[in-house]
Amino acid sequence: MLASRALLRLLLARELNAEPLATRGLEITRHCPGCGVADHGQPRHRRRAVSLSRTRELVMAAVAPAGVLLGVDVERGPALSAKGIFPGFDDAVLAPGERAAVAAAARPDALRLALFSAKEALLKAAGVGLTIEPASFLVSADPLGPPAGWTPVHTPGVDSGPVYLQPVDAGAGHVASLACTAPLMVERLDIGKLPGQ
Repeated sequence: MLASRALLRLLLARELNAEPLATRGLEITRHCPGCGVADHGQPRHRRRAVSLSRTRELVMAAVAPAGVLLGVDVERGPALSAKGIFPGFDDAVLAPGERAAVAAAARPDALRLALFSAKEALLKAAGVGLTIEPASFLVSADPLGPPAGWTPVHTPGVDSGPVYLQPVDAGAGHVASLACTAPLMVERLDIGKLPGQ
């Protein structure tokens, strides 16, 4: 948890042209739409849109201009663990067209996790988290999963139009997604390119 927060602060410092030592002064608040408590939930910054996600092995963070909605999600892929696939997963997470795509997929668990990651990123961008059932909307009915590049997806909870979705290459052991209300240019950074590294 501390690593993900540190990564987000370093990335934010880079985007704001702040000194690495100033990261402690970058105020990032949190808000939970379910209970309203400020110690967990969606991270926020007054000058940038921010989002983060983590697994036991990997941390992912994103920063975008203020005024857009932004969400990222990373999940452990089936190569590391299929624990993310639980009994009833398809009914809880997948829309009917996605269930058909999974049935036709060469790697059904990988597609399941890619679709779940996409939905998590989209719902984070909308600021609603899992208060909206993932099975209530369709991301992709393609057995190959969401296409590369920005794809518009109608996301419940967002009245301003589509949210754009892009899969992110997170290595062989993970699946990851990025969602934003504007199809911005994406720059992938390794930790060594952040301030102070």
